Amino acid sequence: MGRAEQPKWDHGADYVAGLKAYELAQEFKAALEPRLPSGLLEGLKEDLDRLAAAGEESQTKVAEVKGFTGTRAQAVDQSILWCSTTREALKRAKAPVDVKKAAGVGTNFSRKSSDGAVGSIRAILEAYDRFAEIFRTAGVLPADMDEGKQLAAALTNAELAQETAKARKTQTTATRNALRKRIEAAVDRIRGAGLMQYRTQPATAARFAALVPNQGNGGGKAKPAPAAGVKN
Repeated sequence: MGRAEQPKWDHGADYVAGLKAYELAQEFKAALEPRLPSGLLEGLKEDLDRLAAAGEESQTKVAEVKGFTGTRAQAVDQSILWCSTTREALKRAKAPVDVKKAAGVGTNFSRKSSDGAVGSIRAILEAYDRFAEIFRTAGVLPADMDEGKQLAAALTNAELAQETAKARKTQTTATRNALRKRIEAAVDRIRGAGLMQYRTQPATAARFAALVPNQGNGGGKAKPAPAAGVKN
């Protein structure tokens, strides 16, 4: 499946252009309405309001993803510490080679991978099930294994929460882009109608011509959409 078509104007420029187009169309509504599709102005107003709200929602979703990433990283660090101290206890107790191998002694950790940390914990838990007495000789108790199980569960939950937040952020972005494209299409229709209606009135026609952001010299670098709704 190909990548969805993206909005053609800079982020924020479409909101500003849409707001200007709506206000200009309201000013010349009687003359323009016969040239515009039914309901276009009402739809544009609704999309502008939704885009303003989606802009705030998007910032919330980004913050959530960053928050979940921190929780996940903390869980990974705690898991690595647990695995390292357990393995070190086996080494100090001079546990048999097959026990140390089963527990992953000598293998490296990756802080980028939750799956790797969970796998390391599970390897130790499985080794404990097979060699419980040797672990206890090394000073590793059942309570330590309970802690390992809790860490594995915390890692799994943190990863799930992070992926869920990422999916929600992607959904919010898709919604915002769809709104931006509809606003851009409405601006084009209003601009075209105005140019046709006022083709013999250069000053008025110029106001409609100026609705499309000038992307070449930074004219499209508009401020982000505010949260406030559009005035009727």
